[in-house]
Amino acid sequence: MTKNTFVLRRIFLLAGAVGWGVSILGVLLPWRVMDRILQNMGALAAVSDVQIRYWFRMAAGSWTVVGFFFLMAFLRPRKYAGLVPLLAWGSLFEGAVLLFHGLILGVPLFPFAGDAVFCLIVGAGLYFTGRGPGKSRYPFLKDRTADASVWRLDDVDVSITAAYLETVADAFSLEDRELFRLRPGDSLFALYDSRYGRGPLVDVDDMELETCCGVFETLCRFSGAEFEYKAPLCEVLRTIARNRENAPLGPEEIKKLRLSMRLLELLSAPGRGLQMQ
Repeated sequence: MTKNTFVLRRIFLLAGAVGWGVSILGVLLPWRVMDRILQNMGALAAVSDVQIRYWFRMAAGSWTVVGFFFLMAFLRPRKYAGLVPLLAWGSLFEGAVLLFHGLILGVPLFPFAGDAVFCLIVGAGLYFTGRGPGKSRYPFLKDRTADASVWRLDDVDVSITAAYLETVADAFSLEDRELFRLRPGDSLFALYDSRYGRGPLVDVDDMELETCCGVFETLCRFSGAEFEYKAPLCEVLRTIARNRENAPLGPEEIKKLRLSMRLLELLSAPGRGLQMQ
């Protein structure tokens, strides 16, 4: 996903958060005020049936929850990325329902057309901007050759390197072929910035960096270790090694961090599959 596509998807999420979230007024406003608003939106008469009032409050509460889901996906796009397909298909479904029943019932175009078009546009926008990440998620890795041999640091135990690189790969959704395009002089900030860039609609979600920071502190064996996400990765690894006296990872640490240590053999076996096209 390119930066522009990422920003566009967040615009659709923000639109959904506002469009659905405004329903909170239907929960909080006094009924006399809400009744007047409904009549201005096309209702033919005041609603006196308490059961209908109750159903309206219930529906408004449900719509507010939908707006909250949109808001969370907007504020934390990486953490709640799995919500986007659901929100896309849900919006398309709702738009189709409104379009079908609006036409069947002969509802006036205002506000029926606006509701249906809003849902369809938001749904379609999220669907097309939320599709697969593509091959150039991290542009600065694009033209590099994958080489695991550069990660054999003489002063860092190989198990530490394998553990932290696995964390980076999982946090940033990197395949091994992409992971080993990273170089020891690269930083996590450069990797993050390569995908998301900077800007008011972008620089709000750093789940990848938070994940790597948490593992860094655990590997250092105390929570006061200072994590520098702009520092070269080789320096991060050396900081971990110094704090733990370069001790290899034990089974309990591996279990605690839920690591597979899949990279250990590749990094420790000389001349075996170190370069990947």
